[in-house]
Amino acid sequence: MRIDRKTARSRQLHIVPSVVHNPNRIEMDRFKHVDDKLTEQLNAIIDLASDLSFEAKLTFELNETIDYTLLGNLNFSGIYLIEIKTDPQRNYKEWLTEFKNEWEKEEFKKSFVPNLKVKRTIKHNQLDSWFPLYLGKSKAISKRIKEHIDLSLTQPTTSLKLKARKNLYGCEFRVSVVRVNVSNYDLIMPQLETLLRNRINPILGRQ
Repeated sequence: MRIDRKTARSRQLHIVPSVVHNPNRIEMDRFKHVDDKLTEQLNAIIDLASDLSFEAKLTFELNETIDYTLLGNLNFSGIYLIEIKTDPQRNYKEWLTEFKNEWEKEEFKKSFVPNLKVKRTIKHNQLDSWFPLYLGKSKAISKRIKEHIDLSLTQPTTSLKLKARKNLYGCEFRVSVVRVNVSNYDLIMPQLETLLRNRINPILGRQ
């Protein structure tokens, strides 16, 4: 059967294109949904971090023999804060210079120890009875605190390695904690650690 040009043109105008679904678009929408939910939860963590308070659990004088009995009470997951006892009457800048000279002696360099972070030191302008040195997270706080005290300078795990610092013997230290028991540790704890670090500004660390 012969179709004239007018009929053919009319048929062409009524052709309905097939519907093509873009799988990438669908995946993007799903990711956006997840992203929105995560943003909501991150905002909740920010609110929590602003109200969290550390609980002092252990105070010790640095020397060769330290009583670790109380560490047994810290066998849980959370955030820990290590502070050093200071004199509120002292000038902060003078104390900081003295502490920096003692902490960053040549013998302690390249020994997997955290050093002072200038961006943290400038957040302080005075001393209190206890001054924040280091903040971290751990699934087993008692074990991690013992590492900060006992590890030798030659061991590759990064820690404060306090007992190796005989120049600080006689100084008093305090360990305070926030207990956080969560299933999604790798999602929640890095965010919480960063928020608390930015709030407290401990002067030692890599961040």
